[in-house]
Amino acid sequence: MFEIAINDFLQHLRLERGVSANTIMAYRRDLIGFGKESKATDPKTVTAAAITGYFSKLNAKGSRPATLARKISSLKQFFDYLKERNMVAENPAQVYSAPKIARYHPDYLS
Repeated sequence: MFEIAINDFLQHLRLERGVSANTIMAYRRDLIGFGKESKATDPKTVTAAAITGYFSKLNAKGSRPATLARKISSLKQFFDYLKERNMVAENPAQVYSAPKIARYHPDYLS
């Protein structure tokens, strides 16, 4: 059931929103990775605690802030899509926000 929902979401992105193939591949990796790590079989059973556990493991592995931000975005958009279609009651990823990403600014000589 979880993989069917992922495939529906990715098809929606491809056909209705015109998202690039690279973005779709990244979202697929993110969502399937979350499903495997959390052992989710049905989107309705995913809780905020499961998402917190997933991101705790990613932090412990040393995932970079940009990677975490993309994964948060993937999950938020996925569950927003499911909520719009009444497949889930609430978006369990809604409370998460992307981490601050430090930008490199070179020093200039005068």
